[in-house]
Amino acid sequence: MNPSDICNELYRLARTQPGETLLDHHSGRRIWVVQNQQDAQWILKAHAGNWPKHMAWMRQTLGPSRMSENGRGWMVRRSLTQPHFNHYDAEKTADAARRALRQTLPALIAHTASGPLPDALLRTMTLQVLSEVLFDIDFRQTGVDPQHLFELLELSAQYAFVPAGDLAGDTRRRHLRLLNAAKAQLMQDLRIFRSAEYASKPVIREMLAAEAASRHLPDRFVLEQELITLLAAGSETSASTFGWACHLLAQHPQVQEQLRDEASRPAAGSALLDAFLSETMRLFPANPILARYALGEDRLSAGAVLPGDVALVSLVGLQTQAGTGQRPWQLALSTSRSAERTERSFGTAFGLGERVCGGRLFAITEMRTLVQELLLSARLQPIAHEPPDQPLDMQWCSLMVRRGGHRLRIQAW
Repeated sequence: MNPSDICNELYRLARTQPGETLLDHHSGRRIWVVQNQQDAQWILKAHAGNWPKHMAWMRQTLGPSRMSENGRGWMVRRSLTQPHFNHYDAEKTADAARRALRQTLPALIAHTASGPLPDALLRTMTLQVLSEVLFDIDFRQTGVDPQHLFELLELSAQYAFVPAGDLAGDTRRRHLRLLNAAKAQLMQDLRIFRSAEYASKPVIREMLAAEAASRHLPDRFVLEQELITLLAAGSETSASTFGWACHLLAQHPQVQEQLRDEASRPAAGSALLDAFLSETMRLFPANPILARYALGEDRLSAGAVLPGDVALVSLVGLQTQAGTGQRPWQLALSTSRSAERTERSFGTAFGLGERVCGGRLFAITEMRTLVQELLLSARLQPIAHEPPDQPLDMQWCSLMVRRGGHRLRIQAW
């Protein structure tokens, strides 16, 4: 299975075999696709000790980081950045998101006037928000080309989850050359963060101290490697979700008007928008798979697990079962929807168990503000009607995007 097509496979299985956990084989590896709620809870919570995070592909292609490591390696890296996410400034985040949307809006309008909405533009926008809030810098002033990051992530994604069986011979060697060249280029770009201008920033200063302390350890901390995954993880979920939110807004003009009305009345709060974002992440989770591997023997609803088996917990499969609503593939908003249910849906999209996304509160504030600002500044129109039961062509490139970009038009008021 080509990893770039894995998202399409998740949607196919969710529609044709809902709620089932399935065993498959790819490149000589036993792979469980988990859509059963009880199996997911067992793997991610009840028996999580036997199911560590499976991100070896990320370690091999990008180097060790908070995203790829388990045990002490993860805990040390988590301790560096998590306090900053726990105590993020919500007002500063909202201000940064408003500025980023206003700066990006002319390009969004221009691009969608003649073609699809490009994901790279959305990633650049959210990367700017993250950099301003977490590092207190203007990413544009660093001279780092965001496209170098995006290219590396897309190349590395070919090795995601399972060995890339179709990357063999000359094709594999050519791909590895491109991957290594892209990583070398980005590592060189990110050396700018060692300069005095950026090294004094609290997060960077702490990361440099961790690097110095680990200099003679086998699990060495390297600033540039950590920055690659931190910049990616901190911006890509928001970018992907914002893109899917734009798709849903264009396809549901009445919902768009209801949300615009709420956004125009600050005293009205954001209950409807929060429900909308929760539904967006239910239908189109930016990171649709939670990957784990079995340390020892175990058992799931579909059979016995062997040591080394990989489990791909499908958020698509879990979040679109009949129990989630009468018509689980349709956008379902309700102002009576409880805050607890909305928070629960938010939580699922950001993962379950110990390895839940550490920046989820920051990301929710960011996405809420980006969508509010977009609604107050522009209207979205579909290029074509796309019924909710009509499968879309998805692509995995370190997050789930629509292949070729979203088909819609953004126009200024």
